[in-house]
Amino acid sequence: MKIKSLFLIGFCFILLIVAFSDYYTYNGLTGIDSSFSKFIIAKTPAVVALQDIRHYSYNTVFEVNEYILDPAEEHLEEFEEYKSKLQQAMEILMEAEGEEEEGELMEYFDTESAAIIADSGKLIAAKDDGESMEKLIADYRALDKKNENFLEKLDEEIEHDTKQLNAQREIVANAVRSALKFGVLMSAVLIGILLMALLLVFQYFLKPISMLEKGANKVGAGDLEFRLNIKRNDEIGSTAESFDTMAAKLQKSREVMQNYSKELEKKVKEKTKTLEKTNEDLQKFKNLAVGRELKMIELKKKLKEKD
Repeated sequence: MKIKSLFLIGFCFILLIVAFSDYYTYNGLTGIDSSFSKFIIAKTPAVVALQDIRHYSYNTVFEVNEYILDPAEEHLEEFEEYKSKLQQAMEILMEAEGEEEEGELMEYFDTESAAIIADSGKLIAAKDDGESMEKLIADYRALDKKNENFLEKLDEEIEHDTKQLNAQREIVANAVRSALKFGVLMSAVLIGILLMALLLVFQYFLKPISMLEKGANKVGAGDLEFRLNIKRNDEIGSTAESFDTMAAKLQKSREVMQNYSKELEKKVKEKTKTLEKTNEDLQKFKNLAVGRELKMIELKKKLKEKD
């Protein structure tokens, strides 16, 4: 397999893991965020309305008590204002909760709030009609008791809805923690893959390249018998094979040169020996010729002496 293909496969594999990790985390968090947002949007107005109803119901009854004790116009105005806000808050609650969800409880809140408003109005009217204080106090205690029970139910529902919100927040927190754990796990997997990739790069690429460098140094130093012997079907394998072929050719060329040098040296020695023998023969012939010439001179000298 070609090195380019290996890198491409490795890159695609890592990209696939990253994409899967991001997709899983994004989908999980998006789904949780959507569910939580819907829940908050649906539940928050109801919780706020419940808290408002509690506040306005308490103050409505409180202003009745104030009016009984001191029938001033300001207490009557406060009573009318709280009563109106109580009715508005009940309308908001009924819209927020809907008719199907907790229908009986919502009906109880609607009925009781209407009864509290009606009984409060009756007490105000009774005060204006000059009802005795004893009767007014007795009726107010009954109203206050009814309102107390109503407030307790409101507190229970507020606590229930608050627990639901907290539970939903905990679900979101757990989901976020799970997503973070998954992200950490994926990061660890990616780090492991990268470490393996580095090891692979060292074993598969750097080590053979180091061997090529070592081989080049050895061949450069004259060790033409060195061979890489790397058997691989990629560019490094082809390079190693070419290197070994080159080293073999260089070795063969050196052997041919050495043999030629030896043969040439042998021929030179033979030529030298032949030349030395020729020179020796020439020297002998020269010596012989000189000896003959000397004898001829001596002979001529003797002949002159006889004459």
